[in-house]
Amino acid sequence: MKRQGFTLAELTITIALTFLLGMCVFLVIMPSFRIAAEGQIRTELQQQGQLALQQVTTDLQGSVSNGVTLIAPSGSQGMIMACHPLSASTQLSGLPSFTPKLQVWWHDLAKTQLWRRNFVNGNPPTGLTLAFETTQPLKPTNAQLISIVSATSPGTKSYALSVIKFEVDQETASGGEIYALRIVLSKVIPGKKANAVVELFRKVMQRNHY
Repeated sequence: MKRQGFTLAELTITIALTFLLGMCVFLVIMPSFRIAAEGQIRTELQQQGQLALQQVTTDLQGSVSNGVTLIAPSGSQGMIMACHPLSASTQLSGLPSFTPKLQVWWHDLAKTQLWRRNFVNGNPPTGLTLAFETTQPLKPTNAQLISIVSATSPGTKSYALSVIKFEVDQETASGGEIYALRIVLSKVIPGKKANAVVELFRKVMQRNHY
């Protein structure tokens, strides 16, 4: 008579071996997935940080030292930077001419985001009018800049997420103005009790001196 099916002992051994094999595969593959996820997160943070630093560099180099206003981080308020850009006619005439707008950057500590907007008179906040002049750069007050970054505006763009530090420091040097830029980004790695952290640093020298 032919034997039919498995005995209980054979079935138990088969299930145990299958479970052990599955665990071995899981223990081998999961670390690879976590490493790949961490690498992808770091790449995303790196790209965001580089994009932000490149735009900050462009804004700084499009202005002059007297046209840059910095507010250092304090308490719940992150770093704020404003640039009064030169107009295109400056390159043609050789004489400084400034546009009636401000390029404003700020670090939102609560949302860990880095924002940028172009402010012109007539945009939020309501009632704020800056005294733009074409022949000299504008130096807005701290109160004016805080009012600008606190107002909701459709022209505001988020340049980077997961930003835990954004710093711009001015370094006076012979031959021009140098700015030290630093941005630190951090994001939780899925499945690990750790964060992927990317720190970027760059020094920028302004080309325009008037």
